[in-house]
Amino acid sequence: MKHLITLVCLCVLLAGCTTTAAPAKPEEIKRISRIGIASIVGDRIEYMRIGITAFTNSTTSGDTSGWGIDEFVLGELETQLPSSYNTVRVNMDRSAYEASTAKTVHIQENIREAITPGNEDVDAYLVLVPTYSHDFISGSYNRMHGLGIFRRQGYGIRVYAICDLILLDAQSFELLGGAQLAFDGNKPDLRDVVTGRNLRSVVLAERRTVTSLSAAANWDEFTPEQHEQIRTSITSLLRDALDYPIRAIGLHK
Repeated sequence: MKHLITLVCLCVLLAGCTTTAAPAKPEEIKRISRIGIASIVGDRIEYMRIGITAFTNSTTSGDTSGWGIDEFVLGELETQLPSSYNTVRVNMDRSAYEASTAKTVHIQENIREAITPGNEDVDAYLVLVPTYSHDFISGSYNRMHGLGIFRRQGYGIRVYAICDLILLDAQSFELLGGAQLAFDGNKPDLRDVVTGRNLRSVVLAERRTVTSLSAAANWDEFTPEQHEQIRTSITSLLRDALDYPIRAIGLHK
C-alpha cells in the first residue's frame, strides 16, 4: 500500500511498510551552517479504534496544544543535529499551514505561508509537519494523520507519528530534501539511501504502548493519568524516530 509524501514536487512515494527518503544534494548541505527549526505536529492527537466492521470504527481526537510536544521536538532537533550546525527556533503558524494545504499541494508554498522568519539570518529551514497515510499498521482503509493512538484487536494499543521532516532553502524556499519519521535496523548511510539499498527494515514510526488505555471508548474518556501516559509514549516515539530522517536527508554527523 502506497501513499504520497508531502514532497509532491520530488515525487517521493512511501510504501506502507517501508519508506523512501529524498536526500539533499551534498553541495547544498555543505553551504548550510545556520538552520531555522520549527514544528507544528503537537496540537492534536487522534484516537483511532478499528472494530469488527466499518460501522464500529471510530476516530476521536483531543487538543494537546498545552502538552509542549512541539517544544520537545525542537529540543530534540537541537540535540540530534550535529554541533556543526547553529540552530535558531522560528515561529510557524499551524492554522496558516493547514489553510495553505487546502489551496495548493506544493509543500514549499505551504511552509512559506506559515513560517515567520526570525531576526537572525539562516541558510535553511528544517520543519516537522503532520501528513497523511492509510492504516499502515493493520491494513484497513482508514486514513491516519499526524500523531495518534491506534487500537485494534490483535494489534494491541499503539502510538504513531505520521510526520514529514522537510529541509528548505531559507531564501528561495526551494525544497532541498525530506523524509518521514521512521525507524530502520540497519542504519544505512547516505549512499545506501540514495541507491535504495538496505531499506527493507525501514518502517514508519509506530510502536506498542501501555494497555491500560484500553478502557477508553473515545478521547474524552481518557483520565489525566492516561493523558500523561500518552504524552510520554508520543514524545518517546518522536525522539527515537527523528534519527532516521535527519540521516536520510544528509544532516547526519
